[in-house]
Amino acid sequence: MLKPSRQQGNQRLYSDADLERLRRIRYLVETRGVNVAGVELALSMADRLDELDSDSTHVEARAAIDEASDMSREP
Repeated sequence: MLKPSRQQGNQRLYSDADLERLRRIRYLVETRGVNVAGVELALSMADRLDELDSDSTHVEARAAIDEASDMSREP
């Protein structure tokens, strides 16, 4: 769910985006009571939607939403 970069000596380096992702995971687990599988699904869906930018067309946005929605239906 999180892949921090590493320095020489194998020390983990966390970016601001990594810390935000950790906060999101913590919220989902502690506040919403989501299990690990649910967190992975929620993060995958959010990641797909985050790939959209302001230049995305309506068709691209709809496709991303549909794809994220389909993720929740997969066995």
